[in-house]
Amino acid sequence: MLSQKMLQMQTRMPLYLASVIESVPTHDNLLMLGDFNAVTGPRSAGYEDVVGPFGAGNPNNNSSRLLSLCSSHGLIVSGSWFRRLNALRWTWASNDGRTKKEIDHLITKVLPCLLRRRSPSQY
Repeated sequence: MLSQKMLQMQTRMPLYLASVIESVPTHDNLLMLGDFNAVTGPRSAGYEDVVGPFGAGNPNNNSSRLLSLCSSHGLIVSGSWFRRLNALRWTWASNDGRTKKEIDHLITKVLPCLLRRRSPSQY
């Protein structure tokens, strides 16, 4: 169970990130790198412009926070737009050695060339 302090941090972090994102001039590049403890999951309704055709995993509570933040600020989870071997995708593994997730992400501004509607087989 999450402590009260942890719950407060989960509530404040998206607000803090939003204020940082909004402070970046529109003509500047924006890159956010880190352990967001969020899984993108496959491309889903409402986030087609955020998660590319190669999103992976089962989304969790942090996923919806991250994807909403990205959607509202014109950002993408860049790793989900490129096909990669699973060995190069996973950034976390449990002690049992079987559970693997991609929770570290590179978030950047939308690149129009990536948003062309193509099926994964066309990549």
